[in-house]
Amino acid sequence: MNGRKLVLSAYPIPASELRTLFRGSDGSIRRLLERPPTLRHSGFDLETGDDAQIVDGEKVRVANGDRKILELYRDGTFVFVCRADDWFLAWASQRGQQKINPLALVEVIYSFANFYGHVIRDLKQPPTDIQFRIDLKNMHDRGVKTILGPYAASSYAQEFGMDLREAPQNDWTITRKLSAANYDAAAIAYELVREVYLWFGIDEDKIPYVTTQGDSAAVDVEAIRNIK
Repeated sequence: MNGRKLVLSAYPIPASELRTLFRGSDGSIRRLLERPPTLRHSGFDLETGDDAQIVDGEKVRVANGDRKILELYRDGTFVFVCRADDWFLAWASQRGQQKINPLALVEVIYSFANFYGHVIRDLKQPPTDIQFRIDLKNMHDRGVKTILGPYAASSYAQEFGMDLREAPQNDWTITRKLSAANYDAAAIAYELVREVYLWFGIDEDKIPYVTTQGDSAAVDVEAIRNIK
């Protein structure tokens, strides 16, 4: 996949092996990869409509052209790649801009974290930690810098392009090791989303689709679910 892209990946610590990756039966993790959980109809999620194929006896793969590619390895490593341009994560180009849709960004990261909760339950050995990684690639593709703004997709700030921030570099990678105990997909997703917003230089209290309680924050799943 060329051009702008977001890559999310995760693997368990310590290493383990998936029980049902190479099974074709209902209820297997392989079948769930083909029909992953979603929050709403036609949302920004992991769905590809593809049938999972075994590759080299090491992983299964589904894809929606070059818009979305998902690979799940026998050791529990999960990799999701999607286009970060106006074919998926960004709004349709306006004056040549590549402006990331905040709803798309938050929803797809939550969908990734939520699916990984199912991966954890399929592992033969329960992990103590999960190593997450975020990659943003080609953010300055063809001399046009990717931009991200604060607040929700329907906000005044988004509508009028207020406080937009440019990707500071062409490529970026960050890793976070998070506890697997009492795995909470919404809380995990927030931690990953937060890193992206901070990289763009946006205050964490301007991240949309977030719910807070005391010092804890999580993606507001119900708020996204209710978006039409």
